[in-house]
Amino acid sequence: MTLYSALKIAATVLALFFLLYLITFATAYPSRQLITAICFETGFILMILLFRFLSSKRKSQKAKSIVVEEIINGFKPIRVGRKVVLATVLAIALPLIMFVVLDFSALVAAIYGADSYAKAAYRLVPTYMVYEGAHPALSLELYSGSLIEAKKFEEAHKYTQMLFSIREEIYGKSHWMYGGMVANLANIYYKEGKYKKAEQTYRDSIALCQADQGYQKLGSAITRLGNCLREQGRYEEALVAYEEALKMRKQEFGPDSMRVAETTRELALLMTFLHRKESGDRLFEKVGKIIRLHSKEEKTDTAGIVVTAVLSIVLSFFLFGKNGYLTSFIVNRLEKKIREAGKNSDPADVEKLKQLLEYREDHVKLKKWKEEGLLGLTLGTASLGMIENL
Repeated sequence: MTLYSALKIAATVLALFFLLYLITFATAYPSRQLITAICFETGFILMILLFRFLSSKRKSQKAKSIVVEEIINGFKPIRVGRKVVLATVLAIALPLIMFVVLDFSALVAAIYGADSYAKAAYRLVPTYMVYEGAHPALSLELYSGSLIEAKKFEEAHKYTQMLFSIREEIYGKSHWMYGGMVANLANIYYKEGKYKKAEQTYRDSIALCQADQGYQKLGSAITRLGNCLREQGRYEEALVAYEEALKMRKQEFGPDSMRVAETTRELALLMTFLHRKESGDRLFEKVGKIIRLHSKEEKTDTAGIVVTAVLSIVLSFFLFGKNGYLTSFIVNRLEKKIREAGKNSDPADVEKLKQLLEYREDHVKLKKWKEEGLLGLTLGTASLGMIENL
């Protein structure tokens, strides 16, 4: 098996596991976004497989493959560089597959009640060893989040307790990552409408994180604390929390970030409760400007993708078209190679030249090579008959 074939298999395996993750999350909460993502991923995989099947039948794709192969094999630096790149990518892909297999098995084990295996497997998944702040058992956390969105709170609490256990074993109870899990629990209480309990749990989370990391990166928790206070009718306390969170988030992410927009929106809603309509309208307008700003960025990215795609098509036509530069270069090189070798020509080279000339519909050269008795080295009866009729 070639490195390229192994890499294609690895990419297919990863794509299938990504699809399995999406399906698993959809079993907890079949949201429209998840269903759309599943349909897109399934369609993408099927399109790739169909494209590969059709490409194997098309003369243009066969010709392009011949040209690329000849260029790679004809120039040692390119050949060596290709092997190095493929080997490097494969060296990254294989551990990633091992990680995905272990992580997905842990997720499935947690869902079906094999808690001991799930905890052990998640501790072996090295995401939290890569950099500080990487969430251990992230797939289970996402699954629990899907349950919360589906209002399946009892199940969400069960998995949250497992996540607490995993974080405690890895970090201990005084680490800010454990404090982050406390905030996740507060999120569940808030969704359940237990605002007083959620308030206290957010305060516990903030205190834990502050004791470990200082008073920073708490904008999300403080915003949600403000939400709890607002839902309890404690508007002035909520106002203080929102302003505090807004100041923190502007310093951390910049004044036009989506995080700032999130807190600003919550503050704008509070203003409606305080009957400060003008202030609320100004804040809603600010949120709208930030969203439009990020929407423009997304449109710019899309335009860039379209331009790149068009340029790649034009470049491919210029290089690999029937009269493309590289196609002509390889045809000339093969012709010279076969002419110099004469009757001792490599049949593989003759077959490549035949396919390229057929792709270019160069019947004159096909007939000429046949008359010289060289192209006939690998031509079957059908091809010979076709040339005889020219």
